[in-house]
Amino acid sequence: MRPLSSLAWRSLVSRPLRAALTLLAVALGVALLVAVLVASATLDASLERAALQLVGRADLEVRSFGARGFLDASLRQIAAAPEVALAAPAVRKRVFYRHGDHQGFVELIGLDPPGARQLSGYTMGEGVFLPDESLHSVMVLATWARARGLQAGDYLELMSYQGLQPFQIVGLLDDAGLGETGYGQVVYVSLRAAQALFNLGNRAERVAVQLRPGATPADLEARLRDTLPQDFQVVPAAERTRTLRESAAALQRSLRVFGLLPLLVGAFFVLNSFLLSIVERVRELALLRIAGATPRQIVRLVLAEALLIGILGSVAGTALGVVLAVGLVRLLEVTGELRLLAWQVPPAVLVVGPAAGTLATLLASLPAALRAAQVPPLEGLRPAGPRGSLGLARPPLRWAAAGLAAVALLLAASLLLPAWRGLAAAALLLLFASTLALTSALLMAMGHFLQRLGGRLPAVAALSARNLERNRQRAAITLGALVVSFALTVGVGGLAASATAIGRERAEALFAGAYAVISPVAQPAAIAADFAGLPEVGQVSPIRRLQALRDREIVDVVALEPAVYAAQPARGPAARAWRQALATLAQARAGVLVPQRLAAAWGVRPGQRISLRATDRTIELVVVGVVSPVFPSDDDRGAAVISWATLEAWTGEDDWHYLNVLPAPGADGRFEQRLSEVAALYGLQAVSTDQIAGAIQRSLGRVLGLVQAMLCVGVIIAALAILNTMLLNVYDRRREIGLLRATGMLPRQVAALVLVEAGSLGLLAALVGSALGLCLGAITLRLAESPELPAPYVFPSGALLAVGAAGLLLVPATCVYPALRAARLNIVQALGHER
Repeated sequence: MRPLSSLAWRSLVSRPLRAALTLLAVALGVALLVAVLVASATLDASLERAALQLVGRADLEVRSFGARGFLDASLRQIAAAPEVALAAPAVRKRVFYRHGDHQGFVELIGLDPPGARQLSGYTMGEGVFLPDESLHSVMVLATWARARGLQAGDYLELMSYQGLQPFQIVGLLDDAGLGETGYGQVVYVSLRAAQALFNLGNRAERVAVQLRPGATPADLEARLRDTLPQDFQVVPAAERTRTLRESAAALQRSLRVFGLLPLLVGAFFVLNSFLLSIVERVRELALLRIAGATPRQIVRLVLAEALLIGILGSVAGTALGVVLAVGLVRLLEVTGELRLLAWQVPPAVLVVGPAAGTLATLLASLPAALRAAQVPPLEGLRPAGPRGSLGLARPPLRWAAAGLAAVALLLAASLLLPAWRGLAAAALLLLFASTLALTSALLMAMGHFLQRLGGRLPAVAALSARNLERNRQRAAITLGALVVSFALTVGVGGLAASATAIGRERAEALFAGAYAVISPVAQPAAIAADFAGLPEVGQVSPIRRLQALRDREIVDVVALEPAVYAAQPARGPAARAWRQALATLAQARAGVLVPQRLAAAWGVRPGQRISLRATDRTIELVVVGVVSPVFPSDDDRGAAVISWATLEAWTGEDDWHYLNVLPAPGADGRFEQRLSEVAALYGLQAVSTDQIAGAIQRSLGRVLGLVQAMLCVGVIIAALAILNTMLLNVYDRRREIGLLRATGMLPRQVAALVLVEAGSLGLLAALVGSALGLCLGAITLRLAESPELPAPYVFPSGALLAVGAAGLLLVPATCVYPALRAARLNIVQALGHER
């Protein structure tokens, strides 16, 4: 094996540019994979630390329902239970804050300082923990404080029931748990201060509990069921940490899937590079065979070259990936998807990255190694040897045609039979395979098409068109990676545009009109009447959120005026379905709209009855519709919807959290500004559906931007593959280029010949990739569609323009070097070149 290793090394050194390009492709693929794995591990570590800080030393949390909370008697019963070693009550409320030019809403958490000090997992960054009896002391997170120029000893104003009051910051906490802090927007006060100054009464909403040795959450829950006179829920610490981890699971899966793409595209590059290398080395391989090398030894020689490239590229890519991970994690922080609480580079990633890169390189080079072993010794010694004739066996066109026919049948079945919708995924995979099998025929068709234009094309373009028909296998393999990259770019672009449109419809579905007033806490009906009395306001309609119990399961419920919603025009199919469901709810007595996932979990259908309990009252409701979730919930299953009349009959309350505001006819363009000014006087926030839709679009854009960045790396690697192919094409055609120069072709015309050929490849890749991408987006959206959630496909014009620009500009730009190399060929040396 040692002589073969020496030959492998010399072969790589003799072709430094191709070896460098192949190393770069492997390194980029491994780098992005390592960056994604490190970012995912950092997210896991941050969530682990957040979970520890969120739960602390508590074993569980006892939560109450409704505005009543746990009164003093209930708190004493919980603390006195034999299973309880330590109990720390807490209460929460959204309040308005102001400091200098900074203002907004924060989550106020009232803690029992002695219990919190013993149970919490928070660590002090500066200052001291909350004093036991202080009324005007607060703790905030260090990062939140620094962003607003605050430090220990400074004051900020909080909206108490007596108006804005100053509170002194006595301590800065290290970043706390993600689930509790709302990414830093939290202020801690003592429980006594929360109850006395923020109109929270003599109550607490939840109690963190540390159990005695041997006690279990089930034991405590059973005891409290017998003693507490109100509804509650016991939430083990493990459940809280599991929910926190699930919040980031979808993001991690997406990053890992798309993080593999550049490595797969790099594998296409390696396959192409080794096939081209074997074409160049036909004479060398033939001499080795004559000298006694067996086919098995030839295979080992090529694999040894691949092993060297895989190891070197993977090691370099791993180092680069760790650097890229820093930027990726920081970007996730900026987008709000991650708060960096712990940096983590697992040793396993430093092994997995190089191993994956090396293995992908070996597997990609294996077909080329097998083809090298089949080089006939005598045929390879001919002066005009079979250069350009080696490659992978082309699948018969009838296979591709059969595949496309099967795609049509699978799609038809998935469209006509909803139960067979999963066939669309199989159709998508088969569509990719069939299209890639057609690339060779498409190259010939494009060459014929360009030649048919005849005199309309310059001579250089006509020559480039004919060149497309030569070495079609080589070009087809090169095109494969670029087609896949372009297809995914257009597909993701279409999904992003469609998701944005659906998000806008959802934003419009949240409110009956174009404007709404949002309150952090329940507001009395009198304030709604004040807004209704404004000169340019035509109508107001309240919305209230509450939590209820179905058996022992928490259910989020939203109450609204369904008739007001149903009377407003709908702008899309999803909005129309929502308006129709609300019209049905408006006609029903004690009806409820149940989100799809809740209905599936409960096994209920329209016409059936369900029982819900809140504020110590139980109500029987009739399911009048199963709808897609419009209002979010804590468990991501969506909130059930009832009418405002049902809420008042059930709870006797008329407080609201959101207020639909419909302008009167003739309201001018300054209505939104005046509404915001009035809302600010009450410490509330006025928003429009355009603002909500914009926020959804920005959130989608930030996450999908990461995916698009990964796809761009794949496009760059695929463009480098075309550079590799064009270099070999120039090498193959040295004699032909010399003849063209000798007959009068100028150097700039030779360069144009190469660039036009590269541009033709880029154009073909853009056309095929765009068509595949449109199918990818439409089929994927079809898989997610439901009768309650129509998912119209939005044409991704921006992504198509980007792909077209990449095909016509980026691909030729990467081939400037081979074009210059062709233009500078010496005529005499080129004519003496052996084909």
